[in-house]
Amino acid sequence: MPDTSVTDTAVPALAADEEVLVGLLARVFRTDPIAEWVFPDAARRDAVLPRFFGILYSAAVGNGGAYTNAARTGVLLSLPANATEPPELVGALIEAVGEDAVRFGTVAQAQAERRPERPHQYFTFGGLDPSVQGHGVAGALFASVLRQCDADGVGGYLEASSPAGLAVAHRLGFTEFGDEIRMPDGPALQPMWRDARALD
Repeated sequence: MPDTSVTDTAVPALAADEEVLVGLLARVFRTDPIAEWVFPDAARRDAVLPRFFGILYSAAVGNGGAYTNAARTGVLLSLPANATEPPELVGALIEAVGEDAVRFGTVAQAQAERRPERPHQYFTFGGLDPSVQGHGVAGALFASVLRQCDADGVGGYLEASSPAGLAVAHRLGFTEFGDEIRMPDGPALQPMWRDARALD
């Protein structure tokens, strides 16, 4: 059984953690429905995802929106409410995805159109090592960050791309934020919102 004594709180993810945590995200999202739609060729997906997540990870670390646990068995990337995306981010991602840029652009544009205008922390990607799934690691990572959202009076927003992600979001108090974002002849993302809560 995994040692869950080191998974009960979020800590800032650092540049030094990039290899481990980007590798974790690439493995987790290899079979994600949206990733499979954007990168239909499995070999290309395996090649592109580490570069893709490396760019996103560096941006999240730079904005103070990357989190992990002491065991480095979970990772959560986000854009805090008081942060802005680096202007070069989209261009770097388009270059990284290469020949799959059209499908990536379809997803990115649909996401941008549905983002709420009110202040929020945007949770973009999260992943767990399979050895700790079902041990409360995801909930613990989110809970620590959501407590800060509550203290700051800002909501939380994410798009669930799988039934497992949707279940985690519901457990954390997120509710559906409008209809699904469905890709042409493909899978869907479910926007989810959580209001800031009064602190005890």
